[in-house]
Amino acid sequence: MANLEHYKYVCQLLRLALGAKASGDASALGETPVLGDAAGVSAALRFPSGVDWTAVIRLATEQGVGVVALDGLDIAFSSGLIEDSDKMHIDFDAPLEQMGAWESLMYEAMGTKMSHETEYARHMKAISKFAAILSEAGMKMMVFKGYDMSRHYPVPTHRPMGDVDFYAFGDGDKVDALVESRGKSVKRENPKHSVFTFKDVTFENHKSFLDIKSKRSDQPIEDVLQRVFAPVKDEKLDIYRPGETFNFIFLLRHMQKHFMIYRSIHLRHILDWGLFLKDDGSKVDMTLASSALRSAGVDKVADYFTTLAQELTGEDFSAYMIGPGSGQGAGIGSGVDEALLQKMREDILLPKEDVPSGALATIRFRARTFAAQRWKYELMGENFFVQSFFSTFRTLRDVFCRR
Repeated sequence: MANLEHYKYVCQLLRLALGAKASGDASALGETPVLGDAAGVSAALRFPSGVDWTAVIRLATEQGVGVVALDGLDIAFSSGLIEDSDKMHIDFDAPLEQMGAWESLMYEAMGTKMSHETEYARHMKAISKFAAILSEAGMKMMVFKGYDMSRHYPVPTHRPMGDVDFYAFGDGDKVDALVESRGKSVKRENPKHSVFTFKDVTFENHKSFLDIKSKRSDQPIEDVLQRVFAPVKDEKLDIYRPGETFNFIFLLRHMQKHFMIYRSIHLRHILDWGLFLKDDGSKVDMTLASSALRSAGVDKVADYFTTLAQELTGEDFSAYMIGPGSGQGAGIGSGVDEALLQKMREDILLPKEDVPSGALATIRFRARTFAAQRWKYELMGENFFVQSFFSTFRTLRDVFCRR
């Protein structure tokens, strides 16, 4: 369980990068932090000697928070919080073949940081240019997820960027036609969104926010999202961003889907959630959001995501707990079972198996992983078993159809 040990130090690095000034043992998992108002960095964030920093930064990188963790490491160095920092000296003039694991990792990490910053700039130019094209055609776009979340990071360019998810206010088909009229191909295989490339950046043109065509259970929450997205103008890029209540509902549903079906949730999703709550949580219509999420069976697992966000950021998010046992004065994590929380940490952090090739191998793998996820039923509500079963069934059907 080495990753779980390294996770404690990833949390500390992220807290340093985010400016948390926690008193008490910030590395303790499942513990509510006590936030102080003293200036500077708390001595409680001091690291012990002997930490395997190569493994810690490697884990952070695999989880999509590597560059932010490096920012925290820089603060730890400059603040004297790493006792054996003298052992981490890097001779950048040494030949690569003579470097150890730490030096090699730092070279790789610096490359990742430069890549993030370059990718961010490329995304901003592509979004701005595409928005201008839509504006000329009398259309507009609302960008959500990636760019919208990056605004909450201390250094926005240090959040990894993926596809550009956007909504064209009901003009999705017109946008596709416009893209094709400019000689670009548009993929329409997914009923939720079409896909095309613009300026070497992948755009996903959402016709709906959730997968309502294949998952009828998403329709009620989709209806809520359509009512509350309350676009906010982003003058920087001449686009729109969704409002706070939309993000509260959408981000939790999005994380649940990753955790429940795709098993591809990472610490970056959790950090996005925590930073959103830190900046915009107070602006959310909690009555509306809580009602929508409870109706969709997302409320219990939501509190586990929020508890993990607390661990990463050092913030107190008790006001945003919506599951059983939550409520005014209940405190963060009051309805969270530590054993299940630990299973969630393991599910996120421990290495995953690749899906094998071949029909029979795929069937065995799907059946085994389906059974291994039984513990998630307790977090996901009544529909989880049914949704998981049909997701597995569709996968197996597709395997046989390809034969």
